[in-house]
Amino acid sequence: MLPNVQAWRPSQDSTTLTVSTIDGSTTHTVTHTYLTGWFAIVATNNPVGVLDVSTNLAFCLNRDGPPYVRINNIGAVITDVGCQPIFAGSHYPLGGYST
Repeated sequence: MLPNVQAWRPSQDSTTLTVSTIDGSTTHTVTHTYLTGWFAIVATNNPVGVLDVSTNLAFCLNRDGPPYVRINNIGAVITDVGCQPIFAGSHYPLGGYST
């Protein structure tokens, strides 16, 4: 289990461009607007029924997919969810973003 996961929607990110007054170089800074609430990632070898039916479950993925998405309760396109930190097996090829 990985507690205290931060989640956001990449489609709502804002980008700031800063130009150096010294050498003219530019820096892009991406700012995430984090979703409210407490999130955790739980990894199991097999589906766990009590977790699958929990009202607190946001989504359930199968890292050995496709299909990768087993359950989606977030009310949005799953590819528009980013999570951090990344740990072994948590960066799924869903087309979304993670940092």
